[in-house]
Amino acid sequence: MSRVGAGDTSAVNRILAMALAYRAAGLSVIPLGRDKRPYWQRLPQIPDPRRPGRTKGVWQPFRQQAADAGQLHAWFGDGQANVGLVGGRVSGGLVVLDFDHEAAAIFPAWLERVGGVADMLADISDQQRLPRLFAHERTHRQPDIGLELRRP
Repeated sequence: MSRVGAGDTSAVNRILAMALAYRAAGLSVIPLGRDKRPYWQRLPQIPDPRRPGRTKGVWQPFRQQAADAGQLHAWFGDGQANVGLVGGRVSGGLVVLDFDHEAAAIFPAWLERVGGVADMLADISDQQRLPRLFAHERTHRQPDIGLELRRP
């Protein structure tokens, strides 16, 4: 998802609506930049021990408690941030397997190797048709390949 222009209110509203919908579904959301990394400037700031007198953004608090609606409006209200989901206990045990780089080769090989585990995952592809798999509130073990997907 790219940044939207200042005049594109439908895209701004869509991004904010998406963040609020994820939150309403019980998922913890954080802002991401264009590079798919946390949007550090928008996250809570703490003193940076490596740079005295400076601060740095942190996303770790949202591993414990999801941001409230007011925070989501501040992060996503202008349409400049992308939506990121925080996996784990805070999001009801959400696990995300994201196949970005070399997905055409990696994903089929992974799918063949894990076999039946893929049946328990929702397959959601992004705009570039890269598979992203989500598991929620289920447990699956496949000890022959050392795989265990479970709710924390």
